[in-house]
Amino acid sequence: MVSRFCALCGKETNELLENLCYECYRRLHPLVRLPSEIEVKVCKNCFSYYLSGKWVSPRSQQPLSALREAIRAKVRKSLKFEGKVEEVKVMNDILIKLPKKGEFLGIRVKVKGKVHEKLPSYEEEYLVRVTVTYSLCPSCMVVMGGKEKAILQLRADGRSIGREEMEKLKLTISKALEEVYEVDKGAVILDWVEKEGSLDVYLASTYAARRIASYIQKFFAAKRLETNKVIGYKRGKPVTRLTIRLSLPSFRKGDVVDFKGNPLLIESISKSGVKGLLLTNYSYVKVPFTKLFRNPKLIFRREELVKAMVTSVNPPYVTLLTEPEYKQVEVKLTKIPLWIKEGAKVNLLEVRGKIFLSPIIA
Repeated sequence: MVSRFCALCGKETNELLENLCYECYRRLHPLVRLPSEIEVKVCKNCFSYYLSGKWVSPRSQQPLSALREAIRAKVRKSLKFEGKVEEVKVMNDILIKLPKKGEFLGIRVKVKGKVHEKLPSYEEEYLVRVTVTYSLCPSCMVVMGGKEKAILQLRADGRSIGREEMEKLKLTISKALEEVYEVDKGAVILDWVEKEGSLDVYLASTYAARRIASYIQKFFAAKRLETNKVIGYKRGKPVTRLTIRLSLPSFRKGDVVDFKGNPLLIESISKSGVKGLLLTNYSYVKVPFTKLFRNPKLIFRREELVKAMVTSVNPPYVTLLTEPEYKQVEVKLTKIPLWIKEGAKVNLLEVRGKIFLSPIIA
């Protein structure tokens, strides 16, 4: 086989690529091209980082880990592949403390691949200067400024939100915030305003407000209404504030409502509807909210129901003693369920001149 010479270094070899030996060809054709200097912008409050025109939340809440992620992501984004790249490693393990603003970091980048199909895979190492700048992301700017972008209003139709309901709502909101904060650092409550059985939550992020509202609707039956209001102008563009109102139904668990002319005891409420006990025949039914929300008619609040103790059961008659008056009442029932037994405590109610019994819902 005739030997040939590299046009650049003069090396004698049998294998050339474009008249160059493999070493010179690789030297003139790097696997990747990198800018000589890369700026990494991070939020000094939450350590989100700016990448491709948007702020990205880091996976870790630990500042040093978050900064390493930011450098890794920005360096990878800055690479321009010239060959077939199989693996990229950004060696930022030298970062053992947070750098000062404007401080240069020498970050090594290892790349594995090849620039020509005739070449075997090989590794190249690059050194890039990285500077870290600190600022505030838009979410943290809003939080620091104390101006809300969204208000989440929690109400109940025709009534106040009960203490137990309110505590469950607050707990649900807190859990939702933990989840949303991982992807949106604006998921911060600026203020809570609780009064007269209602709750207003002021938030720094419209995205967080919508996510929290959806999270609440997973566990509570609530109608939802969203409105946007222009509250000012900035650089000629309108500045809006989002208001989301979630309305709980007028009835609660333990209340008695009218369903097709029959008293229905609400035993449980889910996001899709209610499960109730028809007191006319003591059968259980599931009713979607599309029917109950349309025109709900409340017969009794659970606090209004008369408590009584069953003193005797002689089908079809049941004798009871009301509390606290200790008045004896006898009721004739066509069906006596198992929960009506001597010594049991039940609710007693009268609807359109007829007496009904119902279990006590905790």
